[in-house]
Amino acid sequence: MFGFFKREKFLASKHLLVDIHSHLLPNIDDGVRSIEEALEIINKFQELGFKKLIITPHIMADVYPNTKETIKKAYEQLKNALLQEKLTIEIEFGAEHYLDENFFSLLENSEVCLIQNKYLLFETSYVARPIFLEDAIFEIKSKGFVPLLAHPERYRYMKDMKEYERLKELEVAFQINGNSLIGAYGKEAQKKAKLLLEAGFIDFIGSDTHKMAHLDKYEDFLGNKKIFDKLFKRNHIKNATLLKEI
Repeated sequence: MFGFFKREKFLASKHLLVDIHSHLLPNIDDGVRSIEEALEIINKFQELGFKKLIITPHIMADVYPNTKETIKKAYEQLKNALLQEKLTIEIEFGAEHYLDENFFSLLENSEVCLIQNKYLLFETSYVARPIFLEDAIFEIKSKGFVPLLAHPERYRYMKDMKEYERLKELEVAFQINGNSLIGAYGKEAQKKAKLLLEAGFIDFIGSDTHKMAHLDKYEDFLGNKKIFDKLFKRNHIKNATLLKEI
């Protein structure tokens, strides 16, 4: 008789609405391997309450030499498959740009893939700080874009908060992987993610989904109300601002 009063499960996706980092374009990086796999994952994103996915395949010269053309082609194929399956969730594409020597050429020749014509998502080596990191940030800003650092909590060369504070001084936006906050990438990444949370340095949350197992773990994160209460209290999370049309 008390079933009517059962509390609905908390899911932070109803507040985030947009996932900003995933690898769901088949066979162009280390993400999903087929349209079918992508559709299964995207369907679950929709069931979790997301309204939009911004898919961000790697652009990495020596490993995943993607271009706007290769990414757009894969995106159009996936978009057509979504229409056929009658999935209503929106998808857009950007890219996760690796800071290598080729990056500057892409930027100069307008070959970068932006998120809503504004944010440039980039990553670096996990173990070694690029000697041209600040130069790259300056060049991104000089083009009128916002530098958006993917999963800053995962870079092992960042040893203390002073390094993060310096990036914030340079007006770099931070996108953390939600699963870092529940320990999915190890204790060091979890500790750094919590420090960034406490400092109010987090701008975006991303799933970094490559396969269904990542999204299954992300569902655990999305259901953690205690983390999200603190996250939204201390940080201005901008995911939902990307729901609007480009």
